[in-house]
Amino acid sequence: CGGGSGATPSASEAAYVQALSKSIANENAFGGDASNADCLATGIIKAVGLKTLVRSNFLPEDFAKGSNINMSGVGPKKIDAVVDFMLNGQCIDVAGRLADSMVGSAGASMTKDQALCAARKIVKQDSFRRGFRASLMGTSDTASAKEKEAVRGFMTECGVSISGPSGA
Repeated sequence: CGGGSGATPSASEAAYVQALSKSIANENAFGGDASNADCLATGIIKAVGLKTLVRSNFLPEDFAKGSNINMSGVGPKKIDAVVDFMLNGQCIDVAGRLADSMVGSAGASMTKDQALCAARKIVKQDSFRRGFRASLMGTSDTASAKEKEAVRGFMTECGVSISGPSGA
């Protein structure tokens, strides 16, 4: 796990991985599973790189404060590497987690299969990736009207009944 190398992190990387993993698990992020947290933390730290973390003045303690820290200082290429890693499904099934959230919010109006169908389409959308990237950089990103309409279309394609005005 973590960058596909399967290598054990160096002692210095290990401190970052341990702090970030503990933060992910404590915040119950992505289900709070310890093995998922370790996998995510290892992959994120490997994607950013120890040299970049040090050069950006990040300390392991910074990650211990919370997994939602602003990582804009590591640069856009490293942020993209983190997004690629997190969305590749190696540690967590992002579409599955999104589907669970959708069913939880929609209740009886959406089945798990419908939610999974829509979620698989949503996570492939550029606006989802941009939003994920923005959250890592401490900024926000808003989907365009066209992108919101595409999500409504995914829902309809997957058999979910949509009511209300377009874009709602």
